[in-house]
Amino acid sequence: MLFTTLLLSYFRAKRGEMPPQKTQGIVLGFTDWHETSKIVTFYTKDFGKIRGVAKGARRKKSKFSPLEILSHHIIVFYKREDKDLCTLSECQTKETFPNIRKDVKKVAYGAYLAELIDAVSTSEKSEALFDLFLKALHFLERREDSEIIIRAFETRLLDILGFGLHLDNCLICKKRLKENFKFNPGLGGVICIHHPQDGIRISEETRNFLRNPGIKKTSSETRKELKTVLQNSIHYHIGKRLKSLDFLEAIE
Repeated sequence: MLFTTLLLSYFRAKRGEMPPQKTQGIVLGFTDWHETSKIVTFYTKDFGKIRGVAKGARRKKSKFSPLEILSHHIIVFYKREDKDLCTLSECQTKETFPNIRKDVKKVAYGAYLAELIDAVSTSEKSEALFDLFLKALHFLERREDSEIIIRAFETRLLDILGFGLHLDNCLICKKRLKENFKFNPGLGGVICIHHPQDGIRISEETRNFLRNPGIKKTSSETRKELKTVLQNSIHYHIGKRLKSLDFLEAIE
C-alpha cells in the first residue's frame, strides 16, 4: 500500500500535480468535458471557487454520480501548477437538499444562489461566504418563506463583499435621517429625499430589515422594496443581470 501511494505521488509530481487537497465544496455548475467527463465548478470552504475535471462523471456508474447542482460534498482534488483546472479524485456526499429539489420555486431560488455565488466569488478563500451559502441552503431546505431567506442572504452577502449598506445618515449632506429618505444603489445607502440624485423610496420597516436581516414576518410592500433595493445594489456591483432572475420572475 505504501509503495502504491509513493508511486502515485511520483507520477503526479512528474505531471506537475501538487499534493492532494481536501475540503468541503458546494456544486455551482457543470460543463461537459470530452465524451465521458465533466468539469465541475465548486465553491469551497478552504479554496474559494475551483473548477475540476471529474473523469468518467457522465458514465452511469461513475463515482461522481452524486454530484448535482447545490449538493454539498467533501472532495479531494489535485491542482496542476500550469493549469487552472484541477483533477477530482474523491467525492463524499454530505447533503443533497431533497426538499429544495421537490419544489420548483425553491429550485429557482437555488439556481439564483448558485449563479450569484459564481458571479461574486474568486479562488480566494472566504469561510464567511461559504458558511452564508450553506446556511441559506439549509434554510431553503427546512423553511417555507423562500423569498425572505433570499433577501436576508443578499443583505449579508453585500456585507461580506465589503458593500454594506449605509442606512442612518444621508451620504451627501451627512444629516441623520429619521424620515423623508430614499435609497441610492450607486452610493450604497440612503440620501435625503430633496437631493436630485435618483433613489428608491423605502419605508422604515424596509430600513430596519436591511439593518438586521433575518427570517421574519414582513409586509408585501416591504418585500417589494427589499427586492428592488437589494437586486439593484447587486446589479450595480457585479455589472450584469443574472440569467436565473428571468426564470425566478417567471415562477413568481
